[in-house]
Amino acid sequence: MRRILVLQLSRMGDILMTGPLLRGLRREHPSAEISLMVMDSFSTTPLPPRLFDHLVSFPLENLARLLADQSADWAPALAHLREFVDGLGSVPFDFVLNLSHTDTSGLIASLIPAKRHVGFTLRANRSGAIDGGWMTYVRAAARSRELMSFHLVDLFSWAGGVGRDDAGLEVDITPADHQWAERFLVTRGLEGRPLIAMMLGASTEAKRWPAERFAELANALAPHLGEIILVGGSGEQALSSTFLARATRRVFDCTGAASLGELAALLHRSRLLVTNDTGPMHVAVAAGTRVVDISSGPVSAYETGPYGPEHVVVEPELACYPCPVGSECNHFACRSALSAQDAAAVVLFALGERPAPVVTNARVLQGRRCSPSGRIEFVPATGGATLNDLIRVATGRVWERTLDTPVRVAGDCVSADADVALAGASDPVRLAAIQTALAEVVRESQAAAKEVGTLTRVSPVKQRAISLSVQGRFERLLALGEVERAVHALVTFLRYEIGSIDASDLAVVARLQAAAYEATSVRGKLLAEGLAG
Repeated sequence: MRRILVLQLSRMGDILMTGPLLRGLRREHPSAEISLMVMDSFSTTPLPPRLFDHLVSFPLENLARLLADQSADWAPALAHLREFVDGLGSVPFDFVLNLSHTDTSGLIASLIPAKRHVGFTLRANRSGAIDGGWMTYVRAAARSRELMSFHLVDLFSWAGGVGRDDAGLEVDITPADHQWAERFLVTRGLEGRPLIAMMLGASTEAKRWPAERFAELANALAPHLGEIILVGGSGEQALSSTFLARATRRVFDCTGAASLGELAALLHRSRLLVTNDTGPMHVAVAAGTRVVDISSGPVSAYETGPYGPEHVVVEPELACYPCPVGSECNHFACRSALSAQDAAAVVLFALGERPAPVVTNARVLQGRRCSPSGRIEFVPATGGATLNDLIRVATGRVWERTLDTPVRVAGDCVSADADVALAGASDPVRLAAIQTALAEVVRESQAAAKEVGTLTRVSPVKQRAISLSVQGRFERLLALGEVERAVHALVTFLRYEIGSIDASDLAVVARLQAAAYEATSVRGKLLAEGLAG
């Protein structure tokens, strides 16, 4: 029997976004034994159990306590880790897919015997390596997320080698969960009433639209649109108190009162969820509820927004948005970009009560399936496309053409190309700068590929000279990626691709490096053509 292990050592939202991958693995490998590994603190995430055979709970909390004990050495933690890995069985997995990029997940993946690893792993010399084109892309695009072309749901599926379908996210709602939701509504006189849910919290302050603004939004919505229900965990109760102090209309507070399954059942009965980018947002999507996602801080809707057509996203129009990975913000200006009045207009649009509004200091986006692969993109609901939109569409084409993109299972799609065809005219100076940078990427990559290809045919003295020349070209490419963000993912992908080569034979190393440089040159050419229209 084929054994497959998926490591998803991230938060609840990422676990729910793994559902389509698991469904695809089950479809493509119906007789396989599929295991899903999650952190113990998120092991209650209500994924339908039919998507996997075994749920493996990684003891992160206990391991963290052992590592935090300054009086002890690393031996107890390592012993605990090895005991956990041994508990997975002595038979090697056929396929281990690591969807996380932390050192911990890389160490775990490297310790698990498998015929094939995809994703981030650590080698015996403690260096990191990434196997698989799509997981390499995920890592390479992390620092240019403002130009991210793909949603994580699609990336996870492609990394696992399975085609996308249109079923979307899934959540497990039990009969008991539905009964709880019915009791909640009946006891409050809400049975049969339209509901609008609001989620005030998020994992970090930078991702939270102010609770006061949520209250102003609730006050601005006509009562016939829906009764307001506050949802979230016990950690959001202080935010709920702030909200309730500002609310001038009737509000029902469910904060901290429901399990995840019960929350899903309640959201299933709601017309809409207005939320920050957080785990319950993905619960609502999986429950079939339309979402208005108010993005801010480090959030990129193109990467983690509500997955599916018709969901609505509001993103701030700020040069620093989204926050770069690892940066610290001291002003949180993006959190105040959207006014409550504009948010109310967006809610009316999401409910089908009015056309898409033009809002101040922000953009309104809507999900749509694009390209033959069926991936989800967020496109402007009003106003013209920007140059960044053009870059996203063009780079998306390039990566889909040059990486192994599984065939889509079913469904129709709409091309976004017409929406962005004239976007380049909005900033011709920057577009020209990008084209100049891409031309240099092509030149340097082609020259490096040619030089590396001669390594095995020259003397050791010339080999050293060639190696130094190639290293210089490599450094110039990386510098280009830091100066022009549109080429950052291209050259960072090259960096990880070369860094992940695991061979000692010069001929093998030269062949793989030459192929990596040549692929970078091809992507540079294709992107230049795409941006030129």
